[in-house]
Amino acid sequence: MGAHERPYYLSMRITERSNPITERIDAVSSAEMVSLIGAAEREIFGSSWGQGLFERNFLGRVADLRGHIKEVLSRSDGRLIISGAGTSGRLALHAAAGIDQVVGLMAGGMDAFFRAREGVEDSPQAGARDLDAALNGSGRFVYIGISCGLSAAYVAGGVARALERNGTVGVIGFNPTEQANRRPLPGLATSFHGLACRLEEGEGFLLNPIVGPEPITGSTRMKGGSATRILLDLLLRSGPVQQQLVAFQKLQDLVFKHADLTQAIEAAATTLAEDGDIAYLADAHEGLMAILDASECPPTFGSQPHHVRVFTEDRFADLLPGFNMQGSRLSDLAALSQPPQALFPVCYTPRLGWPPGFAGASLHLPLPVADFIAALPEAERATHRSMALKWLLNSFSTCSFIRAGKVYGNTMVDLRISNLKLWDRAVRIVTELGRVACGEAEAVLVRTVTGATGKEAPQRALLVTLASQRERVVPTAILAAHYGITPDEARAILRSQPLLKQNLAVGNDF
Repeated sequence: MGAHERPYYLSMRITERSNPITERIDAVSSAEMVSLIGAAEREIFGSSWGQGLFERNFLGRVADLRGHIKEVLSRSDGRLIISGAGTSGRLALHAAAGIDQVVGLMAGGMDAFFRAREGVEDSPQAGARDLDAALNGSGRFVYIGISCGLSAAYVAGGVARALERNGTVGVIGFNPTEQANRRPLPGLATSFHGLACRLEEGEGFLLNPIVGPEPITGSTRMKGGSATRILLDLLLRSGPVQQQLVAFQKLQDLVFKHADLTQAIEAAATTLAEDGDIAYLADAHEGLMAILDASECPPTFGSQPHHVRVFTEDRFADLLPGFNMQGSRLSDLAALSQPPQALFPVCYTPRLGWPPGFAGASLHLPLPVADFIAALPEAERATHRSMALKWLLNSFSTCSFIRAGKVYGNTMVDLRISNLKLWDRAVRIVTELGRVACGEAEAVLVRTVTGATGKEAPQRALLVTLASQRERVVPTAILAAHYGITPDEARAILRSQPLLKQNLAVGNDF
């Protein structure tokens, strides 16, 4: 029985469910993997889950919020604040890059771009403080909080403070309102659900089209990220929304129809499976999306930041102020004593060349995609180029890590636990793959993280901090639960055979 058929499944948030399309994505060829990801990604434009980005009432709210944004930005002291945690924060920074009067906020700041800062994503106070700092001296403002699962405490804090300061408030997410997190938020006397209801009742704008589950369960860097980036573009531009959506839909079809990533995926997977490093080579504008994709690999697949790196031009610093360019410049590549084993140029045009002595394959946009973008109005080309690269790079990195054994079925079994949402996700994963009850799954996770066997577990915030400092927490807990062994015994098994799928194969007896 598939995960989507389990009794508890219908009570889960849509953004956390398993997508039936990709249930066996780890068992097919690289080309088929890309095709399955494309099929799941297409659901953002409508499917059996819902009408997606074409839902009529949602588009009406988009048009209304767009009008507020235009009016506020027409004032010299007006500000648009776009805020989020994790993937959503990186997309906020990406969308704001190079645009006057638009500020992107990410939980933990630029320091969290490649390595999550524990506790900040779960802090409403941090969201409120960052908004206050961004508005220093500003006049009227619009605040847009991004939380794909309608759960991020950091965003909830920003929403609450923006409402207090009489700003125009919008929230982007992809679950029904009733599935918003109901956990009380410290210091707010409400929950994300309570704030979402206030917006839905007229105090702001709740933009929550249903786009369906992710290709890799819970990995909102994929569909949620795609829908978010498109939606932000719609809010920042003028013109007919329906027509703009159709253009993105055509672009997506072209990307997945013409993407030929097999050679690149196989080269990257071989390198990653041997604990080697891969790197993207990109010019400044393409570097923005390349760095965003690379930054998502550590939390999603449990990799280290050096496993997927980006080398780009010095002028990239103008697009993402505050980003530490040390070790990321093209000039740094030649100076490395241990360079990446595989290099993948992703520049829109191959003018940066190909350094000698590196294995890898090109990730340039397919010619039909480049031609389609070139035919668009000039104002639309940059965002469409970024979106095409996002779909291409997400598919490449995801399939490479699947090939390297970091995904079981369509479940990210090596995720790094850095916040309460990911702790809850880890409990669900251990419950399902460990074949134990939810309470036992959490107890095994606690033992894996702390080494303690007592009944009294530390507070969840401390568990998250401890888990974030350990490697391979989830696969260790899965094996411990599945075979009824200790975490230390499970770690020994993983040292001998790192691939979880092999360790869970029928007939293994530990």
